[in-house]
Amino acid sequence: MIKLLIVDDEETIRKGLGEFVPWNKYDFEVAGIKKNGLDALDFFDSSYADIVISDLKMPLMDGIELMQRVHEIYPQIPFIFISGYDTFQYVQKALNNGAFAYILKPINIDELLELLKKACEKCSLYGGDTVLKNLLTRNFFIKNENWDFSGYEYIKNKYSDNYFCVVNIRYISKTNTSLFDFHQTIKNALNKGFNEENYVPIDFSYLGTTYCVFNNEVDKVKESITKFINYLCQIDSDNQTFSFRIYTGGIYKGIYNIVDSYVESFNTDACKGMSNNNYDDDLIAKLTANDDEIVSILLIGNINVAINKLKELKENMINSNLSLSEARQYLRNLLRKYITSLKEINIDIDVSSKFEFFNINFFNTIDEIFESVIDNIKNILSSTTKIRSSQTDFHIAKVKRYVEDNYSDPYLSLMSISDIVGLNPSYLSTEFTKNVGISFINYLTDVRIENAKIQLFNTGNKITDVSNNVGYINCTYFCTLFKKKTGMTPSEFRAIHNSN
Repeated sequence: MIKLLIVDDEETIRKGLGEFVPWNKYDFEVAGIKKNGLDALDFFDSSYADIVISDLKMPLMDGIELMQRVHEIYPQIPFIFISGYDTFQYVQKALNNGAFAYILKPINIDELLELLKKACEKCSLYGGDTVLKNLLTRNFFIKNENWDFSGYEYIKNKYSDNYFCVVNIRYISKTNTSLFDFHQTIKNALNKGFNEENYVPIDFSYLGTTYCVFNNEVDKVKESITKFINYLCQIDSDNQTFSFRIYTGGIYKGIYNIVDSYVESFNTDACKGMSNNNYDDDLIAKLTANDDEIVSILLIGNINVAINKLKELKENMINSNLSLSEARQYLRNLLRKYITSLKEINIDIDVSSKFEFFNINFFNTIDEIFESVIDNIKNILSSTTKIRSSQTDFHIAKVKRYVEDNYSDPYLSLMSISDIVGLNPSYLSTEFTKNVGISFINYLTDVRIENAKIQLFNTGNKITDVSNNVGYINCTYFCTLFKKKTGMTPSEFRAIHNSN
């Protein structure tokens, strides 16, 4: 529903609009009711509304000043003013300053509903684009806690498949070009690359401007950023009126990951005239090929081997001229795999904030990033050693018990058991060998051969039947293994033990 804020110093109007209009019937909801502009401004510190219905003349802060202050943060929010016949000069001033419309007292509800409908259509409130922009602004700079989309789940769901990226343009003046001209140039360039509904300004200052851009196709985001940068660089090349540097964060799917891109946009290498996100897919593929090995080493808890592997990885990144943003992106994904794998073996580490753990965003060299990563991993390994040891004993016992119950399955393997017990197969293999003293395949073979001995001694089953019963489809292979383990063939074993 579209959320309304009602502001009027007259109690009868506040009560009439707040309690006696069936807003839900028309897909509206009253988010707040305030008696003056100052209270209404405070409302936006912790809440949000899509449309403001406000009186013009009020104590402490009038409607026009309220609108101007709100529009500094949320320029898209439409204001519909309530006016008396003796305040027309205020109406004219309000319209000149950006009011959407006004309605005269006494209020005609049908007329007000028509104005609200027009505001929703003109300001794209039904589609959600304007609402999304305002919510992004609010969550970036107004609220200090976790991102809040309460009451706007439809927005969160609508954009769940969109890809978001933060573009940060820093202003380096060459001449007397005004900051206003700079911001206007940036906006014109954005319009060359993006539809207006696909970007939102989230910061303006004397240092420059920051935008969040988004689209439901990741390639469209990359393509649009490239168009924007090329156009902006062309302007700079032609006019030499100002200098700038462009920083970009990563491109992330989903609203909640925008913060990652925002932080990265202030920490990535400066690059003029190109995007920091043109990743070398072949290089990243080569690096990620070793992910499972690194994660397995970390799961086992061998810190020295893990550190050596990470140092080797760091040298590969440096020698391959991997950009800082690419290094951050890769390491973030690797660390997430590690955390996920820990959870898969029921080790849930206490990470109060992902930025405390993935604080790789706040370092400006690959060396610093790796130093932070290694410190964090040491802390995790130290805090989980006892948990990991007790849980490993439990899982190994579970694997052994499963083998003893299912050795007759010819397709029994470490891979199939790892799925059943919920462990990484590489981790399970290493831990099994370390705890039992022999590899999994040797343990499985020993169990099968011991059970074959029992059948050969206690039953008259044919050798081929014994082979099948203990999980070997190929009888010749079974006989070879049996002799290797016992020093005699199955027939010889039966003959010797039966004679006794």
